[in-house]
Amino acid sequence: MYDPIMAHFPLALAIEPRLLPYAVANGFYMDRKYRDFVFRKMFENASASDRKAEDIVQNVIELCRLDSTMFLSRTVAAEVCVEARANEVGFSALKRLNAGGHLLFDLPTLVADLLKLFLKTRSVITTNMQNVIRYLYSEFPSSDPSVRLVVLLTIFFPADSWNVPVATIKARLEELDFGPVTRQDLYNLLMHPFTDRCESVLSYMLKEMESDHGKTGLSEKEIEQVANDVALRLIEVDCKGKMLRKLRESYPSVHKTISRATLDNHQINLDDLPQPDDVEQCSRFRTKLCRDNHFGPTDFIYLWDGNTTAQESSSRQCGNNESEVENKSHTGSDGDGAETRELGEIGQESLTAMIRNDELSSPVRNRRRISYFSSYTDLFSHLPLDFVQVGRWVKGDYGSKNRVTAIFMTHAILNDNLSTLRDLLMESHSSPVPITFKHFQMLARLGRSINYHIVAYLLGCPEFYFTEEEYISQYSPTKRTDGSNGKKVKSHSSITLPQVSVLIEQTPTFSKGRKRPRRSAANTVQSYAIPDDDEDEMNIVQAVEDVKPLDVKQRKEAANLQTWIKHLGDLLKTEQARLRQRKRQWEEQNPGTSVSDKNLFVKSLSAHLRLLRKHNREKYGHLPKETEFTPEEYDDDGEYIYRATRSAKKART
Repeated sequence: MYDPIMAHFPLALAIEPRLLPYAVANGFYMDRKYRDFVFRKMFENASASDRKAEDIVQNVIELCRLDSTMFLSRTVAAEVCVEARANEVGFSALKRLNAGGHLLFDLPTLVADLLKLFLKTRSVITTNMQNVIRYLYSEFPSSDPSVRLVVLLTIFFPADSWNVPVATIKARLEELDFGPVTRQDLYNLLMHPFTDRCESVLSYMLKEMESDHGKTGLSEKEIEQVANDVALRLIEVDCKGKMLRKLRESYPSVHKTISRATLDNHQINLDDLPQPDDVEQCSRFRTKLCRDNHFGPTDFIYLWDGNTTAQESSSRQCGNNESEVENKSHTGSDGDGAETRELGEIGQESLTAMIRNDELSSPVRNRRRISYFSSYTDLFSHLPLDFVQVGRWVKGDYGSKNRVTAIFMTHAILNDNLSTLRDLLMESHSSPVPITFKHFQMLARLGRSINYHIVAYLLGCPEFYFTEEEYISQYSPTKRTDGSNGKKVKSHSSITLPQVSVLIEQTPTFSKGRKRPRRSAANTVQSYAIPDDDEDEMNIVQAVEDVKPLDVKQRKEAANLQTWIKHLGDLLKTEQARLRQRKRQWEEQNPGTSVSDKNLFVKSLSAHLRLLRKHNREKYGHLPKETEFTPEEYDDDGEYIYRATRSAKKART
């Protein structure tokens, strides 16, 4: 029901809290959303010059005294902290309430939790928020690794400067009384997703970092070792291609270090995968390289030790990719009931923005109980705007037919990294990384669907390879690149492309003559046309005559595609037989229950094989024989039933 006074009642309570008992006596009920609205109006950054922090403190204390359900939540307190520089009066009142013990939570802990929210959002690289972060840290210092990392991001990588001198960095650290910067702090800084350059950090380590020998400043050799150590960790963070490129240009040894580490630690074979019958292990299996973190960041990519919760905190990641914090253990001075109260979740919204959301809402009381969506709706807010994926950089630096690139391709396929697969397979200015039959065997073992980029690659009729060993020569890192400029050195002896010998039955479609015998071509065409329908028969014969003979390139493409279809069809039959056997065994051991005889791999491969056969038929005129497919390929979704075709009856006149 429309209530015109509800729009202005929070302002009245903010000015005169003693109105609350009379409102409650008349049936007024204060819910959580409306309560926060009242306290927001108390702390509002008004333009009146006579507004003082003492008045805000007195009104908050009086309102909480009149009603035991009224208390300042963490939500509103965090909003006041976000605009601490612009709303100095409100922030000063908040600090006084904390000093007087009138808050149900600890304000320094709240500030630390608030600063941690900026660890995984792009707002940490904006000028306004960087100033707020440094100001809050100066008021409430913290030794938490995540908080220190956020502050270091604002010091080493300010939004208004590209390269910060070491002297400026030292001055800012002393101003904040930050304490000694450890090597662990700078390692965390280098691997953070929002750092795409390393000059400032390495320059600081070269001049100010204490070395292992007790000297101030690392040597050039130690800096090179730091670059190698960081590079080995960065290959596991998918968005750090730019940083790896800069390290590679400055320190040529990074190229060889990554090659050796990839070959020694990241090669995957079929035996390394879980057993196909262990469905739970197969579904959880993930590789270390080419992890797709686009739709949700993990703690692994933010700190060197892979754990952003080294110290206990009340932080938690919410479903809309905006980190919010809920205090679960702090107690206040208002009694034992404070432990069970909802102290509120925090976000990165400012107090002014939330008041505007409240005031723009319709003045209906129920409307204020609806939670507002965060303004941080960007699904990729935890990633830089113009990042380069590691897989793309590896392909450009090592080449598309290098053993290191092949390993990254395998990891991208197993992790179903859509962006990396697109870069490795679909880039127009470079040759694609070959797909092998081994990749499909791995997907079959894990029971996972086939990415469409792989099928689009097969539609281009590429060469068939069982494994990457067929197109990769023996690994020789010294012949891959020139260490001075990082460019590839072309070596004809380093890459071999074996030709797959495929025996294909030649039909008149592949005849070498300029003209094919009309009668023989017509006789070999399989058709569902009515035999005594003269008009349809003439159309079919004319269509066959219009098919042009295939040249050498097209015949090779057709042979490649048919080879892929043959081997993938055999793999599909093998998987279908295995799943049917598993279903029979399950039903024998568990009477009355049943399991599906199809998984994601079988369903996707069945659909993609139909697409490949259709492409082969339309482009190259190859008609499959009855033995090349089975009816089981057409019932992958359980909705359609395969039936043999039959000729329609001719209408009688």
